[in-house]
Amino acid sequence: MKKFTWILVAGLFAFFFATAGICADTAEEAPAAEPTVQIQGTIDQINQDTGQVGIKAASGEMIMLTASSDLDLKDFFEGDSVNVECTSDRIIQSITKETKSDQ
Repeated sequence: MKKFTWILVAGLFAFFFATAGICADTAEEAPAAEPTVQIQGTIDQINQDTGQVGIKAASGEMIMLTASSDLDLKDFFEGDSVNVECTSDRIIQSITKETKSDQ
């Protein structure tokens, strides 16, 4: 009877570890965060209603971006110097005004 119990316990352990390994392999991985681009420049155009923001970069290039839906642009105006973090498809993730010490 003792031998049977040990075989049963060993079998249950083997089953437990096998199923745990299978579950770990099939678990969904979290999606990788999309790489972002940093832009410094001056707001040349801004539309609070549509979220469209035109940034004139330090290089002189004009870049049109769109604010993400959870971003509030009410404190930003044309002429503001800003630091912008956006996705490769030009969606603004964060925007902050440049302070005098940043310049």
